[in-house]
Amino acid sequence: MRHKIKLAAFFLAGTMILGGCSQGGQEVEKARIQTGESQKSSQDTKTKGGVGTASQTENGGEKTVIRFENHGANKHELFAEAVQIFNESQEQVYVDFQTNTQDWEASLWAALAVDDAPDIITHIAQARIPQYAEAGHLMDLTSMGCAAFIDGGAREPVSYKGGLYAIPVQTEIYGVFYNKDLFEKAGITEVPRTLSQLEEVVEALKPLEEEGIYPFSAQYRDSGQLSFYMTYGGAASLYKSVAEQGQTLEGVAEGTYTFENSRVKDIFRLYNIVGENCQPKPEDTDYTTHNTLFAAGESAMLIMGNWTIAQIRELNPEINIGMFALPVSEDPEDAVFAEDYNLVINVNAHTKNKEAVDEFLSFFCDYQKPTKEFFIKNALPSGLKNFEQVVTYDPALKAPLEAESTSEYFTRILPNGFDPGKSIQEYMLDPDMTIDEAASLLQKNYTTHIENMKK
Repeated sequence: MRHKIKLAAFFLAGTMILGGCSQGGQEVEKARIQTGESQKSSQDTKTKGGVGTASQTENGGEKTVIRFENHGANKHELFAEAVQIFNESQEQVYVDFQTNTQDWEASLWAALAVDDAPDIITHIAQARIPQYAEAGHLMDLTSMGCAAFIDGGAREPVSYKGGLYAIPVQTEIYGVFYNKDLFEKAGITEVPRTLSQLEEVVEALKPLEEEGIYPFSAQYRDSGQLSFYMTYGGAASLYKSVAEQGQTLEGVAEGTYTFENSRVKDIFRLYNIVGENCQPKPEDTDYTTHNTLFAAGESAMLIMGNWTIAQIRELNPEINIGMFALPVSEDPEDAVFAEDYNLVINVNAHTKNKEAVDEFLSFFCDYQKPTKEFFIKNALPSGLKNFEQVVTYDPALKAPLEAESTSEYFTRILPNGFDPGKSIQEYMLDPDMTIDEAASLLQKNYTTHIENMKK
């Protein structure tokens, strides 16, 4: 029976969310510029005082202050360390760094409206670039020195109408992590590529439940992470469904697509397979916990992106893991790794300190500088030049890095602000809802979102 409960019970519990594009945070201390102290962590805070202010240096001179706001908690410490290295390297520019994860996009738009937004921000990736660029809020980086560090092949995803609007810091790859030792113990010799093959793998792993080891780690508390099974892992299949409906990619954002199709329903079947074969009470499990269960060897598979590798390795450095593309149908060609530049750095078009911003970003992207430690510790593919010269990739990424083809995230063509995860979460928490009803609910919420956008 699926691990699903009634929706009402879910909302009795509080939520802790952390992830590659997800949320989380804690109270933090802002760095004190006047005394020249090292940069401190500043997470879930907002710094007031306009874009491009100045502060006194230790020797009495003025230091240009630029504000850098990160919108992904899982990179907070790495960015903070890189910022500290830069701040201690010179006396002319000070980067005031913070991570804001509480309704960050709404607060960003509000700050832009009153010219109080940070000089540098993260996560305005390809799907959102047109909206921000058309509104005049993103700086074209083409003429800036930092643009020289961007790899030629990575420019197109962060470009719009001839302008270059982001530095592609990290390539996110989405698929299934699996514990090779547990697969071997269960007698599994090949990774699955279809849903039927996935079910066979699950059956082979089921005897391990007597030892407290489940086929999957799963969590239902973060609707965004739930939606990634479909919009990331199932992206290749969903793009095919657009063509099968005779639609254009632009039409999906305009509301002409229908989620009531066989490919979407196959992906809901995937949700069932996971829900029926995971640890108890996934509705009470959050992002961090389900990563921890996998790292501890209490589950054999984890559907997740490469951004979680650092956490897994920190918890269990010796875990023997690999990665395979998520099966989403009975066609093995639909099992494709999803890959996108989803962690990017953008510059506020209204910054009054373009030169100082360029100085920091050029320092950050230069592998000859100490900030290269950001990329070494991150150990994930980047859209910057010569990345392989400083990074040794985690062996778990061997399969996706060698894949002949990958798929872009389906989220990039969805209507702005539309979250399929809400409908998926409702399905996972309602044991009486059928797959057909789930597809209808998703379609209804999609249509309603489009109608609300037109008002």
